[in-house]
Amino acid sequence: PQEQQLKVRYRDGVRVALINDVTVRERTNPLLLVKVEAAELDLFNWSSVARIRAYTSLSVDYYNNALEVWEPMVEPWSVEVNSSDTLGDALNMVMIADTILDLNITRAFVETMLHTVDAISRDYSEHHSAPAPAPATDADSSRPDQDS
Repeated sequence: PQEQQLKVRYRDGVRVALINDVTVRERTNPLLLVKVEAAELDLFNWSSVARIRAYTSLSVDYYNNALEVWEPMVEPWSVEVNSSDTLGDALNMVMIADTILDLNITRAFVETMLHTVDAISRDYSEHHSAPAPAPATDADSSRPDQDS
Protein backbone atom coordinates (compact mmCIF):
# COMPACT_ATOMS: atom_id res chain seq x y z
CA PRO A 1 0.00 0.00 0.00
CA GLN A 2 1.02 3.56 -0.68
CA GLU A 3 2.26 5.68 2.23
CA GLN A 4 -0.08 8.44 3.48
CA GLN A 5 1.58 11.87 3.64
CA LEU A 6 0.74 15.39 4.70
CA LYS A 7 3.40 18.11 4.56
CA VAL A 8 2.90 21.67 5.78
CA ARG A 9 5.56 24.38 5.41
CA TYR A 10 5.35 27.93 6.73
CA ARG A 11 8.36 30.16 6.18
CA ASP A 12 6.96 33.71 6.31
CA GLY A 13 6.94 33.93 10.09
CA VAL A 14 4.27 34.69 12.65
CA ARG A 15 4.32 37.17 15.51
CA VAL A 16 1.90 36.82 18.41
CA ALA A 17 1.72 39.57 21.02
CA LEU A 18 0.15 39.05 24.43
CA ILE A 19 -1.23 42.40 25.65
CA ASN A 20 -2.25 43.27 29.20
CA ASP A 21 -5.39 45.40 29.08
CA VAL A 22 -6.46 44.65 32.65
CA THR A 23 -3.96 46.25 35.03
CA VAL A 24 -3.86 49.67 33.42
CA ARG A 25 -7.27 50.79 32.19
CA GLU A 26 -6.17 53.98 30.43
CA ARG A 27 -3.62 52.21 28.20
CA THR A 28 -2.59 48.70 27.29
CA ASN A 29 0.76 47.20 28.20
CA PRO A 30 2.56 44.60 26.09
CA LEU A 31 3.62 41.45 27.95
CA LEU A 32 5.06 38.85 25.58
CA LEU A 33 6.01 38.71 21.93
CA VAL A 34 6.36 35.23 20.41
CA LYS A 35 8.11 35.16 17.04
CA VAL A 36 7.96 32.00 14.95
CA GLU A 37 10.30 32.37 11.99
CA ALA A 38 9.52 29.04 10.34
CA ALA A 39 7.42 25.96 10.97
CA GLU A 40 7.16 22.58 9.30
CA LEU A 41 4.92 19.60 9.97
CA ASP A 42 5.10 16.19 8.27
CA LEU A 43 2.59 13.42 9.00
CA PHE A 44 2.99 9.89 7.62
CA ASN A 45 0.78 6.78 7.80
CA TRP A 46 -1.71 8.18 10.33
CA SER A 47 -4.10 5.26 9.87
CA SER A 48 -1.53 2.61 10.78
CA VAL A 49 1.89 3.23 12.40
CA ALA A 50 1.92 7.03 12.46
CA ARG A 51 5.09 9.06 12.17
CA ILE A 52 5.32 12.79 12.83
CA ARG A 53 8.10 15.27 12.20
CA ALA A 54 7.76 18.88 13.37
CA TYR A 55 10.25 21.73 13.18
CA THR A 56 10.14 25.32 14.36
CA SER A 57 12.47 28.25 14.81
CA LEU A 58 11.29 30.73 17.43
CA SER A 59 12.11 33.36 20.02
CA VAL A 60 10.16 35.03 22.83
CA ASP A 61 10.58 38.55 24.21
CA TYR A 62 8.93 40.12 27.26
CA TYR A 63 8.26 43.80 27.81
CA ASN A 64 10.18 45.38 30.68
CA ASN A 65 7.82 48.13 31.87
CA ALA A 66 10.44 49.79 34.08
CA LEU A 67 12.84 50.30 31.16
CA GLU A 68 10.12 50.40 28.47
CA VAL A 69 12.02 47.97 26.21
CA TRP A 70 11.58 44.45 24.87
CA GLU A 71 14.01 41.98 26.43
CA PRO A 72 14.70 38.41 25.30
CA MET A 73 13.19 35.61 27.37
CA VAL A 74 13.84 32.75 24.89
CA GLU A 75 16.84 33.41 22.67
CA PRO A 76 16.37 32.41 19.00
CA TRP A 77 16.12 28.62 18.99
CA SER A 78 15.36 25.89 16.47
CA VAL A 79 14.02 22.48 17.40
CA GLU A 80 12.88 19.36 15.56
CA VAL A 81 10.60 16.73 17.09
CA ASN A 82 10.22 13.26 15.60
CA SER A 83 7.75 10.73 16.91
CA SER A 84 6.34 7.40 15.87
CA ASP A 85 3.81 4.94 17.19
CA THR A 86 4.88 1.41 17.83
CA LEU A 87 2.48 -1.45 17.23
CA GLY A 88 1.46 -1.24 20.90
CA ASP A 89 0.39 1.83 22.86
CA ALA A 90 3.89 3.31 23.24
CA LEU A 91 4.90 6.56 21.59
CA ASN A 92 8.56 7.15 20.75
CA MET A 93 9.59 10.80 20.66
CA VAL A 94 12.95 12.41 19.93
CA MET A 95 13.70 16.14 20.27
CA ILE A 96 16.71 17.50 18.40
CA ALA A 97 18.15 21.00 18.77
CA ASP A 98 21.42 22.23 17.30
CA THR A 99 21.80 24.87 20.00
CA ILE A 100 21.08 25.05 23.70
CA LEU A 101 17.76 26.56 24.81
CA ASP A 102 18.61 29.86 26.52
CA LEU A 103 15.90 31.09 28.91
CA ASN A 104 16.32 34.49 30.52
CA ILE A 105 14.14 34.77 33.62
CA THR A 106 14.78 38.12 35.28
CA ARG A 107 13.37 39.75 38.38
CA ALA A 108 11.57 42.28 36.17
CA PHE A 109 9.92 39.46 34.21
CA VAL A 110 8.79 37.60 37.36
CA GLU A 111 7.42 40.80 38.93
CA THR A 112 5.54 41.70 35.75
CA MET A 113 3.98 38.24 35.45
CA LEU A 114 3.01 38.07 39.15
CA HIS A 115 1.48 41.55 38.99
CA THR A 116 -0.45 40.62 35.84
CA VAL A 117 -1.78 37.34 37.27
CA ASP A 118 -2.87 39.15 40.45
CA ALA A 119 -4.63 41.89 38.46
CA ILE A 120 -6.41 39.38 36.21
CA SER A 121 -7.55 37.40 39.28
CA ARG A 122 -8.91 40.54 40.94
CA ASP A 123 -10.63 41.65 37.72
CA TYR A 124 -12.19 38.20 37.28
CA SER A 125 -13.40 38.16 40.90
CA GLU A 126 -14.98 41.60 40.51
CA HIS A 127 -16.89 40.59 37.38
CA HIS A 128 -17.77 36.99 38.26
CA SER A 129 -18.47 37.00 41.98
CA ALA A 130 -21.76 35.51 43.22
CA PRO A 131 -24.31 38.02 44.46
CA ALA A 132 -24.37 38.43 48.23
CA PRO A 133 -27.35 36.85 50.02
CA ALA A 134 -30.14 39.25 50.93
CA PRO A 135 -29.87 40.50 54.51
CA ALA A 136 -32.41 39.22 57.03
CA THR A 137 -35.33 41.55 57.65
CA ASP A 138 -37.35 42.23 60.78
CA ALA A 139 -40.27 40.40 59.19
CA ASP A 140 -38.15 37.21 59.00
CA SER A 141 -37.24 37.33 62.71
CA SER A 142 -40.75 38.15 63.98
CA ARG A 143 -42.43 35.22 62.26
CA PRO A 144 -44.01 32.85 64.79
CA ASP A 145 -42.35 29.50 65.08
CA GLN A 146 -44.55 27.04 63.22
CA ASP A 147 -43.58 24.04 65.36
CA SER A 148 -44.92 25.38 68.69
